[in-house]
Formats: sequence, C-alpha cells, structure tokens
Amino acid sequence: ASTGMKISWESVDWANRYFVYRKTGNGKWELLKKTTARSYTDTTVKSGTTYAYTVRGEADGIRTDYVGSKALKYLAQPKVAVSNTSKGAKVSWGKVKGAAGYYVYRKTGNGSWKRLKDTKG
Repeated sequence: ASTGMKISWESVDWANRYFVYRKTGNGKWELLKKTTARSYTDTTVKSGTTYAYTVRGEADGIRTDYVGSKALKYLAQPKVAVSNTSKGAKVSWGKVKGAAGYYVYRKTGNGSWKRLKDTKG
C-alpha cells in the first residue's frame, strides 16, 4: 500500500477479534494490532526491510495458534517527476532503499498501462 504494508486475511467463523503480529529475520513475533477488522496496514515499515506477518483469531479468551506467515520486502513508492523536453517527456524518480531496479510504465487516457523500460538507474 502507498502508506505501508497491508495485511489481510480470511475470517475465522468463531473468532470475534484478531491479533496481528510481525517479525524481521529470526526475531520474535511482536504484537502490532488487536482488531475486529480483517485487514491492517502496518505504517511503521521501512523501505528495504523484509517483514513476516501472521494473524491469530480469538473468541472468549481462546486464541488460535499462529497460522503460517507471509514474508515480503517493503519498498517505498518512489517520488516521480515528469517534465517536458524538446525530445519528449522526461521521467525521473528518487532512489528507493532496497530496490534493485525500476519498471517504467505509461498510459494514455483510460487505456491500459504499458511497460516501457526496465532500468537499474
């Protein structure tokens, strides 16, 4: 998500709230949020860091075991600038920590996005 890492999960029939946990590397699970919703956006993530998330359901004080986990490297959205030049449009962006490269896309009007270039710069 543009504001962080969005975690969502399927409902557990008997659960009336959920506990969202996160860890990095071989660290311990850290409780991030208690919620009745089925999604949560972690806005404390840092670009270039890989996070693992898991969710537990709870009802009447009884919690499920950790139900697997998903790990993903968070990459911040680059700040993009476009300017007109005598040869066309110039697209530039700031470096994103942890990114190995960038994909440049373009679309016109209500058309589909078209991938123009893959670049490391």
